[in-house]
Amino acid sequence: MSRQEKSSVLKDLFREYYEKAELDLPSDIEFREFAYQPFDSESYVRHLSFRTYDEVKNFFIQHVPLHLYFSSATYLSPAAEDMELKGWRGSDLLFDIDSDHIKKCVENKLVKKFRICPECEILSEEPENECPQCSGETIDYIDPECLKYAEEVALDVVDILVEEIGIDKRFITVSFSGNRGFHIRVTDERLRSLDRDSRRIIAGFIKASNMHFPVIKIDEKDLVLPPRVIDGGVRRRVANRLLREIIEPELREYILSSGHVKKDLIKRIDKDLLQRYSKYYSDYAETPIDEMVTMDISRLVRIPNSINGKSGLLTKKIDLNELGDIEFVLEKFSPFHDRTAVIEVRYKLPKIRLLDEEFKTSGRGLYHVRLPVAIYLELKNIGRIKKIL
Repeated sequence: MSRQEKSSVLKDLFREYYEKAELDLPSDIEFREFAYQPFDSESYVRHLSFRTYDEVKNFFIQHVPLHLYFSSATYLSPAAEDMELKGWRGSDLLFDIDSDHIKKCVENKLVKKFRICPECEILSEEPENECPQCSGETIDYIDPECLKYAEEVALDVVDILVEEIGIDKRFITVSFSGNRGFHIRVTDERLRSLDRDSRRIIAGFIKASNMHFPVIKIDEKDLVLPPRVIDGGVRRRVANRLLREIIEPELREYILSSGHVKKDLIKRIDKDLLQRYSKYYSDYAETPIDEMVTMDISRLVRIPNSINGKSGLLTKKIDLNELGDIEFVLEKFSPFHDRTAVIEVRYKLPKIRLLDEEFKTSGRGLYHVRLPVAIYLELKNIGRIKKIL
């Protein structure tokens, strides 16, 4: 299936959406570079500049994007094609949280890759095994359960920004990427002029890899007492993350305690449980963000309320008060949730989920599915929409 063939119905659906959509754009539109990937191209169109919201809206109704971005940086001349001539004025501070970087997602096998062979009409759950007839292509699949882990990380990053770095919440924007995770954007003017090295230091502080915790001797055993919430910094992070999982009352009491801790409380803690958790303190300390994104002073940012062309779901801003309690349902993240379609599928597909919708296929044939599922399957090159109902 060629890109032009598979995109005809999708392009009409995307255009229909953008005619009604309210894109969430920064107030300084005239200083931002815009970019998009067209439906009929593997490359991006960059260095676009607009003066008003209406100009942006009208352009992307005429030039329907598969992916749509604005720059994290502001420029004196955003349309200049040479980056040296753009006149960099500063950049938002970005944090990217991707599901396939989260240990719980990987360990629980919630991040998968499939290999599809269009010529042989075979979909394999072992992507490393190439089809002898054709090389095929690899597609990613993220189980929606993994998005809850990514949401926890986003909540942690916001907490660090506010409680440890001192950024006001009104300068923090969190968006679901529409695919594998979350984007966090900080617009505090005091941080916009930071260079790459300064941003690298902030990223390293938040990521906190390879942390070590002091060993003490309890009942002739070398053990590591858990950090307490009162400790502050990275130790506070570990304490809060432990509290999500620990139910043992003495251990919780210790983590939540302030001031001097009585020896009898330490003696009452289950030492085997303590030893088991202490092996993972450094894991609890680490916050899996993409350091390269944070360091980048000219990064492109997915526009909130645009469609992510990898999944067909919306890139959507999340209220900070909602973070931690997001319902990952199609009704919230797909503008097509209330429609259905007939799609021709070429492969036998194992049971997978698109947010709250579960589906599978038994092989080549026509299937009646919810329209967001049909869009997802076509974007993954697994099927082709035949009719929208």
